[in-house]
Amino acid sequence: MPQPVKQEDGSHFHFTMLPEGRSQGPLPTQHKQNQQKHHQSQSTSQRIKQDPNRFPTTRPTNHTKKLTKLTKEIAHIRRKLAVERTRHSTLTEYTTKAVKDASVASTKAVEHTKALTTRVDRLRNELSQAHRELSVVKRDYKILDRVTEGLKRDLRAEKRRAEENEVGEQRVEEALQELEEERQRCEILEKRLRHERAKRKDDKLALEKVMDLVGTRVIKIW
Repeated sequence: MPQPVKQEDGSHFHFTMLPEGRSQGPLPTQHKQNQQKHHQSQSTSQRIKQDPNRFPTTRPTNHTKKLTKLTKEIAHIRRKLAVERTRHSTLTEYTTKAVKDASVASTKAVEHTKALTTRVDRLRNELSQAHRELSVVKRDYKILDRVTEGLKRDLRAEKRRAEENEVGEQRVEEALQELEEERQRCEILEKRLRHERAKRKDDKLALEKVMDLVGTRVIKIW
C-alpha cells in the first residue's frame, strides 16, 4: 500500500503517496523536486480559486509587484476620473445656466430694442404731423397777413375819403373795429404759431434723446 509522506512547501505541508516497495527509503532528488513543484502549483491554484482577489501568501514575485503597482495606479486613476467627472458635471451646469441667462438677456434686449424702435417711429410720425400742421399755420398766417395789409390799405383809403368828405366817421369806426378784430385774430394765430414752434422744438429734443438711446443719428426733417 502507498504511504503518505509529509513534505514542506513554504508555510504549508503536503502529503505525497509513495508507491509500494519504496515506503522506507528516500526518493531520488530530481523526482522529489518535480513533486514539490507540482504540489506547489496545485496549492497556489487552489488558493487562487478559493479567493481570486487574494494574492498568494508566498514571497511576492516581480509579476505580483507589477500587478500591485498597476492596481494602485488604476485606483488612483479611477479617483481622478471621479473628480474630473464631478468637475465636468459642475462646469456643465454652470455652462447651461450661463447659456440660459445669456438667452434671457438677449431676448430682453431684443424686446427693449423693439420697444425703442416703436417709440422712435411714433415720435417721427408725431413730428411729421406737427410739421405739416405748422406748414398749414404758416400758410394761414401768410393769408391773414395779406388780408391785414389789404384792410390797412382800405383803412387808409377810408381815412383819406373821410378827410376829404368829412362824412365817413362811422365807416372809419367800423373799419377800425374790423381791423381790431383782425388784429386780435392775428395775435391768436401768432400765439398758436409760437406754441407750435415750442412744441416742435420739444418734439425735436425728445426725438434726439430717443435716437441717442438707440445709437442712431437724427435725420433732420427741416
